[in-house]
Amino acid sequence: MSYTLISIPIALLAGVAIFLTLRRVGRDALGVRSALVWIVLWLAIALISLFPGILDGLLSLSGMQNRVSFALICSVLVLFATLYAQSARLQSMDRDIARLIRHLALVRFQHDNPELTKRAAKSSTPDEPSETAR
Repeated sequence: MSYTLISIPIALLAGVAIFLTLRRVGRDALGVRSALVWIVLWLAIALISLFPGILDGLLSLSGMQNRVSFALICSVLVLFATLYAQSARLQSMDRDIARLIRHLALVRFQHDNPELTKRAAKSSTPDEPSETAR
């Protein structure tokens, strides 16, 4: 097993990235699920840089011939998956923010206009029958 000139620095960079990811989790700046995804990606980069033969096994499974093409295709797929996950999370956050804003506007209106909210509460309850209806 021989290492190339670039394989050790790439593995060290991946190790530093894993350390920084774990540190961000400790500071509550990154969620556990996101951290797990990043740690797996950095571990894969470190392992492939140290043991490039792993790619040969994956190449034979995929039926591709070129390591570089395989690595680029996998990278693009990972980027698209990450983009999709972030887009879905962003849309969910947008919906949550819109709900919170609507709720805050209602609470603020009720706080600023207590007489209107009392009158609206009274009008929504059934009134006593009038004397003409008896």
